Amino acid sequence: MDRKDFFKRLDGELDAITPPLSETLKAEPIVSASPEREPVPEYKAEPVPAAAGAGGHSGRFFGTARWRVPAIVLACVLLCGLVLGVLFAALPRGGVSVLRLDINPSVGFVLDGSQKVTGVISLNADGDTVLLSEEGFFDSLIGTSAEEAAIAVTDRAAQTGYLDVTDTGSAEGYNEVTLTLTGANASAETASEISTAITEHSRSLGIYLYAEAETVKTDVSDRAESYAEEQALYYERIGEAAALEAYAERRAYDCAEVLLADALAKYDLYVRIRELNGQIAEACGGSLSLLFDTASYWYWRGREDASEEVAALCAETERTLAQMRLLFGLEWDSYFAFETSYGAYMLTVSEADVAELRVLLEEGIGAENFGGTEHFSLRLKYYNFVGNDLLQTIFSELFDGVTDTLEELFESISSLVTSEAQALYLRYSALFSLPREAIGEAEYAAFLARIGKQ
Repeated sequence: MDRKDFFKRLDGELDAITPPLSETLKAEPIVSASPEREPVPEYKAEPVPAAAGAGGHSGRFFGTARWRVPAIVLACVLLCGLVLGVLFAALPRGGVSVLRLDINPSVGFVLDGSQKVTGVISLNADGDTVLLSEEGFFDSLIGTSAEEAAIAVTDRAAQTGYLDVTDTGSAEGYNEVTLTLTGANASAETASEISTAITEHSRSLGIYLYAEAETVKTDVSDRAESYAEEQALYYERIGEAAALEAYAERRAYDCAEVLLADALAKYDLYVRIRELNGQIAEACGGSLSLLFDTASYWYWRGREDASEEVAALCAETERTLAQMRLLFGLEWDSYFAFETSYGAYMLTVSEADVAELRVLLEEGIGAENFGGTEHFSLRLKYYNFVGNDLLQTIFSELFDGVTDTLEELFESISSLVTSEAQALYLRYSALFSLPREAIGEAEYAAFLARIGKQ
């Protein structure tokens, strides 16, 4: 989903449904180009302990000397068969395998023979974003089934903006998940079951999504131990200083766009709320007053004596206030409270700077229009408007050579990626959390026809 379309999409959703007032969410969007698919790392699962079996005998069976020896032999055979059966049931059924999930965020799961997740690895930068979107999410995937892990990561991709929950799909574009199950005994049936589970879950949430399953029969156990020693996150596996610095610069520019889009959206919402209240006052023939409010949204909302024009303006104000509440956690119970907040906010903002920063966002932030000493003044305007100390620190390190060691740069990147990931989760969770109708068989069949998959 393009970050510039995000707020229009959210506005459309809010037009149809008023979210619960108890929800207060915020975050930033990001859209990254799909990278080349990288080799899938495979891991070796810990062996599953074998279970022991036991047998019982009745005294009646051994009641005569004539049958005692054959009966003992037969009992031993039966006992051995029972023990072997229990042991066989306890052994991994399919051997070690790797499940790769590609949405653009690419994440790999190491599975044992029972299709339980024993390891998780991010396969690209956007995979880091998904896995770091919430503290504890990464660890929560260990021990779950392949289906549960795949569904959890698919949901999190939607909650961080990589899947468009408002898109109904077309031939030009649609939400798609590709999963690849690799292993010596990889089963096409198992891969299909996981794919179906993802599809059915997304349909239950009202999200149009196409999932495709692939199977590769390759023994991954021999290399599992060496892969298990690698770092789980993509950025952690960048060892050279030059490569790490280039990665940091790319992520910093992406994050800069995210934060600027967020700040501009907040500014626009403030301005729009104030404009709507002015229109309400004009429509009712009154004037806005901080002390004696008889002309704002907070006075007219829900009143039966409001004119049709005032009621329509109040409805639009309600949707705009809902966006501010969902995205930035801001809400007010009176016009006085809003004006106080608005005034404090605008004291730090220059209208000319806002116009210049809009152009910057439209162009896309990069080294050519944001880096170097020639753009120092623009960066100062950006920092003042966005107010993100972490990003300012990282850009100072990149442009001014403040970072002395690889460890310091690595630490800055870790903070940046984690901060951006959690902000994305908060932002897109606002849209993900809005209720939607489940997608029926007929609607999903029509979706498949639209995207050319039927």
